[in-house]
Amino acid sequence: MKTLIVPRLVGLAIFLLALFVAVPMIITATGRTDFYFTLTSVALLSIASAGVWLTFYIGRINIGQGAFALIGAYVSAILVTKAGMSFWLTLPIAGLFAALVSMLIGVPILRLRGVYFAMITLVLTQVVTLTALALPITNGAKGITSIPLPGLPPAFSWC
Repeated sequence: MKTLIVPRLVGLAIFLLALFVAVPMIITATGRTDFYFTLTSVALLSIASAGVWLTFYIGRINIGQGAFALIGAYVSAILVTKAGMSFWLTLPIAGLFAALVSMLIGVPILRLRGVYFAMITLVLTQVVTLTALALPITNGAKGITSIPLPGLPPAFSWC
């Protein structure tokens, strides 16, 4: 069992190194920054296809992804604007916070089946949206403005 885990971890480490270090270096070296748009589109389409696969695999229609995206986005925006943190540092923090909230909310919801699961996830999205509109830290319907552009991550400051 352990002999199978180590090669997978090594393969994952090589893949992540290539994805987050080699690809940006190659794009910077070639000057073809339009590839960032292409890679972003591919990443979004792969996330969408994973969601479709998950829907068919578990047999449930989840309409609550927007709620967790909203939670992560607001956490990141609040940390950047109010706490003055770097965007690249807030990105994993926001993802972990959204994952924590999704586990707290999702465990009881996963007991539901069929149309009830779809309805509760739709309601969840609306509840999170209305909560974000009501909180003073999110600035209500005006939203958070004057968010600075992220710039290059610290690892690529030499580019």
